Amino acid sequence: MLLSGVVLFLLLGSASARVNCTYGDTAFGDAYCVERYREGSICAQDGFCSNPFRSGCLHKVLHASGLEYGDVIPIRTCNTDDDEEAQQRGECLAGNYEEIRILSQDWEAPMLTAWIMQIVLSEVLGVPTTLETSMADSSMNFYDPQMRFAYSNDTYVSVLSRWND
Repeated sequence: MLLSGVVLFLLLGSASARVNCTYGDTAFGDAYCVERYREGSICAQDGFCSNPFRSGCLHKVLHASGLEYGDVIPIRTCNTDDDEEAQQRGECLAGNYEEIRILSQDWEAPMLTAWIMQIVLSEVLGVPTTLETSMADSSMNFYDPQMRFAYSNDTYVSVLSRWND
């Protein structure tokens, strides 16, 4: 049974840490999501808690800590993975630079490094940044509202060779 689960996970190539909630319920809705994650998470209509960092990790953590940091760390810069309403909802700001795409690879060290790079580029430097998984319907974006976590099937060599063709 364990082996079949591992094989299924490897074939599907994604992981999820989503927490169930009850949309519209006072006890198991938004308050429950804040308790499970942190301030900023809401119970979405699909019945799962949202990503509390969708407007920015440093902004959220520094704001919650009570530190006076002024406008040094604003909300993050929007990227192409955001929907059209993200800026109107106050989740991100328009950027002044071309977007950078980072391949996240398929093991933890480059994934975490890619997230750190995305946070620094998007929140500190104001550069729109997305993480490439080389799969059309998957996301490794740190700010993904649904907190999807997809492993990349490709390496830099295969992505660059396709791009060059």
